[in-house]
Amino acid sequence: MTFRTVTEVDVAGDDFRSRTDSGDWVDELVAVDGQFYTRADDEDWGVWPDEPVPAGEPVDPVDELRVMIEDSRELGDDDAMVEEMVVSLAGGLYLGTDIGLQAGFVGGDIDLPAGFVELFGSFADAEVVDDSGDGLTLRATRRLDENIGFPVPPGEFEIRLDGEDRPVALRLVVEGDTARHQTEIGFADWDADIVIAAPEGEIDETPWVDEELLAEVLATVSPLAPTAVPDGLVLAGVTPLSADEAEEIGSGSCAQLELWYEPPPDSPAYEEWLDDPDYLSIYLLPAGCALEAESTPFEPGTFGDVPSRESDAGFVEVLVGETVVQFDTTYTEDLPAMVASLQPFDVDAALATMAEGPLMGTIVDR
Repeated sequence: MTFRTVTEVDVAGDDFRSRTDSGDWVDELVAVDGQFYTRADDEDWGVWPDEPVPAGEPVDPVDELRVMIEDSRELGDDDAMVEEMVVSLAGGLYLGTDIGLQAGFVGGDIDLPAGFVELFGSFADAEVVDDSGDGLTLRATRRLDENIGFPVPPGEFEIRLDGEDRPVALRLVVEGDTARHQTEIGFADWDADIVIAAPEGEIDETPWVDEELLAEVLATVSPLAPTAVPDGLVLAGVTPLSADEAEEIGSGSCAQLELWYEPPPDSPAYEEWLDDPDYLSIYLLPAGCALEAESTPFEPGTFGDVPSRESDAGFVEVLVGETVVQFDTTYTEDLPAMVASLQPFDVDAALATMAEGPLMGTIVDR
């Protein structure tokens, strides 16, 4: 099988715009004055804060690749399937980018285009293979010396520079026994008067929220959340779920609201929490939907006067008016305090607070 992706990028200082076309989908990104505008397949543009990625310790891409290989092996993938992944990701690794980045997010850790120039200068074994004409053609090799549980083929570079030692073209080939990755990059219009502007037309200021689905959910449930939660946790995500999405995770078969809790990513507890099996998520769904799924009545007793039950899926559910608050959590000792502290909350205010913080990754992924 062959996969081909073409990305075109215009760069002006720290601003840039890119368009990535894989044939089946198209992603576009514009970065202007610290704002990121994205869209896919000609949909409306969405704007993201200037820190769209969660804070935290930087991830070592080599360690990330090692973990991905281990996970692939655990899934039973054979050598050919593992090599297909390794060869493809090694292409980004040898270019100095984050192997976890989506194709549409051009540049990674490289400051385009100056970062490429600095990258070329770091080749210890580069040799001139053609100095005819105005410029040079260089060849160089990058290798991953670390043992990560699977052989990683070297990256063979060919780089063409103009008479001012600026990149004109780059080709990278990573070739294994059963898979081959090739990256070709062309550079043109150095010092051209390129202006990067914000996209025109309608722009979604909160692309991480499905406003129509949120309105549908809030028409059927009351927004409720505990004010007493386990130490160190904060409300990190508020996400409307469609009936199909809720059914996939075993949380009923109707549209509902998910609340996700975790420590602030800039706190010392966040890194520890990433390796901690404990979690807290809450689902708000209509009482009628919950009773339709399971006929077990809600009765007081476990949490005082608050009617409650345990669902067939093992969730603790409490009934507040016409809203069922479903707890999916390992913090069982904290449940009495959380149930007793349930209060209405302002969904719009919560979303606005999250948009200003570094938890965008959580909101997007869930």
